[in-house]
Amino acid sequence: MVDRSGQVQALSEPMRWGNGRLSPDGKRVANIIRDTTSHDVWILEIARRTLTRLTLQGAEQGSPVIWTPDGKRVTFSTRQEGKPGIYWMRADGTSRPELLVESDVVQYPSSWSPDGKMLVYEQPAADKKPHLWVLPVSANGAAGPPRPMRESPSGEDGGRVSPDGRWIVFGSVESGREIYVQPFPGPGPMLRISTNGGSNPRWSHSGREIFYWEGDVPFRLMSVAFPAGPSPTPGNPRKLFDIAAGTTFDVFPDDNHFLVEAAHISMEVIDNWFDELRRRLPPTGK
Repeated sequence: MVDRSGQVQALSEPMRWGNGRLSPDGKRVANIIRDTTSHDVWILEIARRTLTRLTLQGAEQGSPVIWTPDGKRVTFSTRQEGKPGIYWMRADGTSRPELLVESDVVQYPSSWSPDGKMLVYEQPAADKKPHLWVLPVSANGAAGPPRPMRESPSGEDGGRVSPDGRWIVFGSVESGREIYVQPFPGPGPMLRISTNGGSNPRWSHSGREIFYWEGDVPFRLMSVAFPAGPSPTPGNPRKLFDIAAGTTFDVFPDDNHFLVEAAHISMEVIDNWFDELRRRLPPTGK
């Protein structure tokens, strides 16, 4: 957990995390933990720092893992009984994964609309570029026919629906790797948010601010004000902090703390290194 000044507080032991998200109440994290034999979905309870496995060992689950707006289910890509696609299951482990949308190519869930009626997901097209799709989902889990979010030769990814359900923020290569907003579920014009490249956009819970990563490791976490209204004019991007971040990234409900997979770096200092080197090297005979 990182605050706006860049102060870090560890929430877990170092692990091979995937791309996870906070629960809507900010009390749990759903994520992939990788080991030598499997990629499984786990739930981290932040207060007690306890981990609970949701999927069975040996299964191949895919990132990201996202929550439904009511916090009752998690959504992820996997293969069940030979069927690849996007599945969901209850976060308390009382159900098996259920298929939402099937495909012959890898798909990645990206965001739910606030009312839980539409799932935004990422799927590569024939040109191998990722594109965002919208899947209608009824209250009983029945999915309607998916449709592309926008018709464009440029790829887009990382789509996140705003808290009021009126906008979606996403990354696009329309004019370099930048962050854009457009009306949701569309259609509508694109509004550029970033000015110097960007990736992995996220909304504040108030819906009045957008966060994204800029640059390369260490990344810069950027903030852009997004005022209310039918024709908003975004503010100028400003840097909050630098960090060597991984794939996990989300915003806590207070909008002042961030869930970040931060690189764990340790350093050991050896005094009198040349003396130690001479002692360990075999004699040369000279």
